[in-house]
Amino acid sequence: MRMVRVASLSFTHRASKTVDGHSDEEMYRHFIDYWDARFETVGHEQCDLIVLPENCASPPKRGIGVERWRSWVEQYGPKLRDYFAGKARQFNTNLVHANHAIDDQGQMRNRSHVLNRDGSLAGTYDKCFITHTEAEDGIVAGEHSEVISIDIGTVAPLICFDLNFFELLEDLAPKRPDIIAFSSAYHGGHVQEHWAYQTKAAFIGCIAPPNKSQIRNSFGKVVASSVNYRHECVADINLDVRQIHIDHNGTKFDEMRRTYGSGLEIYDPGEIGVVELRSRSDQVDLDEVLARFDLDPVEEYFRQVRARTPLAQQD
Repeated sequence: MRMVRVASLSFTHRASKTVDGHSDEEMYRHFIDYWDARFETVGHEQCDLIVLPENCASPPKRGIGVERWRSWVEQYGPKLRDYFAGKARQFNTNLVHANHAIDDQGQMRNRSHVLNRDGSLAGTYDKCFITHTEAEDGIVAGEHSEVISIDIGTVAPLICFDLNFFELLEDLAPKRPDIIAFSSAYHGGHVQEHWAYQTKAAFIGCIAPPNKSQIRNSFGKVVASSVNYRHECVADINLDVRQIHIDHNGTKFDEMRRTYGSGLEIYDPGEIGVVELRSRSDQVDLDEVLARFDLDPVEEYFRQVRARTPLAQQD
């Protein structure tokens, strides 16, 4: 059993829209004051991971001009990273925040930073698929997905426009992250569900309002959501899970229940012929369950089907 508490902490409004007409230092102080207040809503819930939205502390490029925006990122980007590191330490939580950053080659990136509980940097991810507007503003695309290790498992950050491109999904899915941390200005609709199911990962979507921020299980089903009054949500999720197909396996479920009792949950979302085994006890090892009952993970089952299917053998 690997129960973790995760949170999606979005804007109450677009923080960046309130900084027009102010000095660079005033804009920076605005973001600090703003996020100090926002962290109070979930910080005391003993979260293992908090995810923030895209551009969570970035002034509007169109409002202040691209040159001033780049200068602001160069000067205040490191200070913001120190600030969020302090929040991770303050609330003893892992943290994902997405902000613009200048890389070692002087290139502008749209970057997710994954922080450990002590504020140290666990890893970064650079948005791979950038819009025309971002390219015109000098933002450089990343090259591949990232799976970053923290104390509760592995996290794969994604940013906004990325969700449209299944090339990135195909790159990420074999890496099997435990959690996807999706920081975004747009929601993505049913595509969120598709990414969760294809990667077998829990999905934390932190989206700018009025869109909802939602936490999904590895089938893509919503387990927690923001609402029109509140723009944050918290959920307890179990990362100790395996998905199997019901074909050849469904007849074994009753014996599995007799063997493991309440220590094993067989969760069926319905409609897709796949169930999820969830360990509810430290005494139930899912790899041992698979071996004892001769169960193949759904990925292996599908591989076997493809091996005898002519269409799947074509280049």
